[in-house]
Amino acid sequence: MFQPTLSRLENAPRLRDVIRLTYTLVDAWMDSYPCEPASVTLDIDDTCDVVHGHQQLSLFNAHYDERCFLPIHVYDTEKSRPVAVVLRPGKTPGGVEVRAHLRRLVRHIRTRWHKTRITFRGDGHYARPEAMTWCENNGIDYIFGLSGTKPLARKVDEVADDIRTRRAIENLPVLRAIPRPATRQSPGIANGVPSPVLRRRCSASTSASSSPASMSARPSGSTTVCMRARPSRESDQAA
Repeated sequence: MFQPTLSRLENAPRLRDVIRLTYTLVDAWMDSYPCEPASVTLDIDDTCDVVHGHQQLSLFNAHYDERCFLPIHVYDTEKSRPVAVVLRPGKTPGGVEVRAHLRRLVRHIRTRWHKTRITFRGDGHYARPEAMTWCENNGIDYIFGLSGTKPLARKVDEVADDIRTRRAIENLPVLRAIPRPATRQSPGIANGVPSPVLRRRCSASTSASSSPASMSARPSGSTTVCMRARPSRESDQAA
């Protein structure tokens, strides 16, 4: 059975060839540095790539209300350069998939940069236990957003209301605070305060902010929890 020329070109590369092409982009990014940097911060996110038909890997995504791909992009925050792009189905990545992408990328970076401190930043659906555990076990820092909850919003509602009021009275463009609501005691936490060891391993904070745009939307206080793993090497030595 004969195939059109375009289809033959599409199917010619093997999986190994595609992976090598991906690593070529990573190498080009690393070549943009004259020497191994002390640290890099990499933003990881996916973007909706709408399709018009039923192409392979395309799926209907209810969040975007479109049939699409959902490729993952990784960018260097210092140089605003693309680090890696992975074409994937139009669905939210799971923990095992996120861990696999991070592992492959870090493994390739480590072939040339052995001491660079790597930090990944991503939104809520990258805050997967599999990915965070792998980062902690392999010396990788991360800052991932976590979705807010109604119980947590109630804990900061009083502070959030005070912030909105003060911002309006003082006519400030933006006003922020970081309330620290008490939590139930758990291992490593006493009277709602994390122990030094737990604080170094993973810090969590709830932030409430107010701005003219947020006032018009009348939020009950935007609630965001971010997690960050591993202290700096200086903190490890000091401890």
